Amino acid sequence: MKIAIITDQHFGFKKGSKHFHNYFRKFYDNIFFPTLKERGITTVIDMG
Repeated sequence: MKIAIITDQHFGFKKGSKHFHNYFRKFYDNIFFPTLKERGITTVIDMG
């Protein structure tokens, strides 16, 4: 079993700034989720 652990997500950073929201969204869409798929990771532990 492969597990990903993610921390320091900063949801609501800078009072919910759209700029930062879009920046973090790009990370998830372009890096995080594609990497999970490529590596066959099916479990994610979110540590805040």
